[in-house]
This record gives sequence, structure tokens and C-alpha cells, in this order.
Amino acid sequence: MRFQQIYDKLIFCIRVTAGPGTFVRLLVNSKRLDRYQRSGKAGEVARRSTATREAVTIERAVAYAIRYLSRDWTLYLRTYAGDIRIFYEIFLERIYRLPVSVVKDPLVIVDAGANIGMAGVYLSIVHPRARIYCIEPEAGNVEVLRKNMAGPVKEGSVVLVEAALHDRDGVVNLSGDGWAYNYTVRELADDAGGEPPAGKDTRGSGGGRSVRAITPSTLIAKFGLERIDLMKIDIEGAEEGLFRGDTAWLDHVEVLLIEIHTGEGKKLIRERLEEKGFAVGVTGKGDSLFLASKKRN
Repeated sequence: MRFQQIYDKLIFCIRVTAGPGTFVRLLVNSKRLDRYQRSGKAGEVARRSTATREAVTIERAVAYAIRYLSRDWTLYLRTYAGDIRIFYEIFLERIYRLPVSVVKDPLVIVDAGANIGMAGVYLSIVHPRARIYCIEPEAGNVEVLRKNMAGPVKEGSVVLVEAALHDRDGVVNLSGDGWAYNYTVRELADDAGGEPPAGKDTRGSGGGRSVRAITPSTLIAKFGLERIDLMKIDIEGAEEGLFRGDTAWLDHVEVLLIEIHTGEGKKLIRERLEEKGFAVGVTGKGDSLFLASKKRN
């Protein structure tokens, strides 16, 4: 089993890289990440202060020239922040590959919890006609996201929203466990309802970074999104709050791809989705990634 995984990853790297330089860098840095995980250093980082953890997320991103489905793209990945792991999940394991019968030709996609844009890049390649709204609150991730999406942002096919998707508008505290893709909202900041000072590393009562938060309804109103063909939500546990209050925003969503992190959240969210006329099923990533689509008569 282990040998098969190594073989599959090697063949994938050969096929997806657009040159020998990228091929070598990807193999070498994948091995470095593997050693980093096995050494226990990632666990040590998770136990340190917030300021120290953030040093991991702002490490220099390395450029990789890839070719996927005949599209060339320059990706920027940080070796020790976990970006390479997400790259393999999305492009090798294809966890966001959806049935054509459910998602055929989406024109509006919302990617909530966009991280550094790996899902956005994948969806841009697979659905070239779509306009994608990438929502990400963590500043280090957003910096890499801007690099990965520079072309589509310039063209207008991708819109970046630096904020956390939350059940209330305002300011929230953001904290993580050492991996750049595991930042989540822990609690409302002391100054909830306002804007974090521009360019400043503000701290809320939970010890995390204070960031702007917006609700799905605010996002829809701000950009005039009457219909969202596909909405992907991976916000590390904060998804439960979105479904505890008013779920009128779901009236605008046709297909929802959501990662749910708790048993209680799975029960609640499934109930709310079914109330809104969605058919819900598990897909891809273990038993935590759910695909919900509107039932059609």
C-alpha cells in the first residue's frame, strides 16, 4: 500500500510538472515536509505562542511550474506550512472533483476558506467560464493566494475577499494549530462590529489575530450574487455557526461542498440543508466532506 502511494505520487509529479526544475523541487520539498511531520517539529510549533506559529505561515513560498488539463500555471507553495499536502489532496486525490450531473458548468463559485488558492486554481482550470470569489482571513495565506491568483484577479475572473465567513459581521479572533490551513475563528474579538486597523497585527481577547468577518448574506448582497452555482466551505469548525441562525442565504446556493468537523455539526447542518430542499451525501475526504445539491422535480 505504501509503495503504491509512493509510485502514484511519483507518476503524478512527472505528469503535472512543466519542467525538470519543478519536478526536482516538488520531490525534494515533499520529502522535506514528510521529514518535518515525522520529526514532531510540527507538534512543537502547535504548542508555541501565536506569534511563533505565524512565523511558519509566512515562510517564503517556492514557485512551481505546473501543467494540469493542458493549462499552465505557476503555483507558490510553502514547504513547512502544509501547502504541499493540500496541493496533493486537490490535484492528485482530486477531492473536489464533482459529478457532471451535479455541477456541469458553474458560472459563479464561492470558495470560503480559500487558504492559498489551491481549490480556486483547480476550479478555475476545470471550470474556466466561472467567476470565483475567494474568501480567506489569514494574512499570510492571503499573501500567497494573491500570487497564485494574480492572473485571474487581473482578468476579473477571480475576486479576493480578505475576511472570515462567519455567522455575524464584525471582527473575530483567528487562531491556528501550526498548519497554515487550520486557522479558525475561536471567539468574537473585544471590538466586534468594527474594522481591524489597516496594516496592524491586532489581537483580540482569545490571543489570536483580529480579522474582519462577514456573513454569507452580506457577501451575497455586496457582490449581487443572486445565484451561486457552487459554494465550497472549509472554515475549520466555524461552519456550525453559519447554520444555527438565519439560513436564508442558502436560497441563493445551488450546490454546496462543505467540510464539517464535528458530529454535532454534521447532524445540524444536514437538517438545515434538507429543510432548504438539498439532497446531502458524503463525498471524497473521509466522512467529513459533504456534497449537497438542490433537489429537482
